[in-house]
Amino acid sequence: MRLRIGTLFGCAGWFLAVLLACLILSRIWNRIFLKLPSVQREQWVRVMADKKSELALPWRDERPLIVLAGDSHIEMGDWYDTFGGAFAMRNCGLSRAKIEDVCSLVSALGDRNPEAVILMCGFNNLARNDSVESALNHYQELLSITQATLHPGKILVLSVMPLQVSPVDKAGQAINQKIAFFNRQLETICSEHHAVFVNVNPAVMDADGSLLPSLAIDGLHLNQAGYEKIAIIIRTSLKTRETQK
Repeated sequence: MRLRIGTLFGCAGWFLAVLLACLILSRIWNRIFLKLPSVQREQWVRVMADKKSELALPWRDERPLIVLAGDSHIEMGDWYDTFGGAFAMRNCGLSRAKIEDVCSLVSALGDRNPEAVILMCGFNNLARNDSVESALNHYQELLSITQATLHPGKILVLSVMPLQVSPVDKAGQAINQKIAFFNRQLETICSEHHAVFVNVNPAVMDADGSLLPSLAIDGLHLNQAGYEKIAIIIRTSLKTRETQK
């Protein structure tokens, strides 16, 4: 009898071990599967399709509209409260979006003739090894599409912000140098496309060109204090443009 009980417990133990191994292997496989480039592309296509369907519906607000389009720096901003409810603000940002993705999102927007469009994107191009020339070409397309599709009263282009890096982080420093060069070229392109380049970086970076730790949540994205810093600059740019109309 004792032998039978021992055998049963032994079999149960092996069964549980096999079951646990299957569960672990399944999770490992899912993680590997989800990292496959083809799977990631399919997921991104679905994310973009859902976002474009959302943006196709016009924004319901009687006040003059400000459209914000870009990557996670736009998406993560609580723009309405940051501006104290002074404007009707539509947040069209999407995390991981590259400049060419923002082109597609702007094209899908159901809003026309907004008071202003604020653009902020490019980091995902530059950090993923796209050349500065390629990113600038995409940005020229974005400016043309924004003007032709939305017919905004004004276009504000916010500078690409740097990373928070340490003195020994050579890779991060190289990205920041690339971003600084890109911003200088972007300012020239903006003037050619009747857009206003707004350099927000002096308000959020230190003397070495690194994002200030006190204004960031993860070395890349701003905290609320950081958004309030750049909101002051944006508000000034909006008012300046209003007086020039």
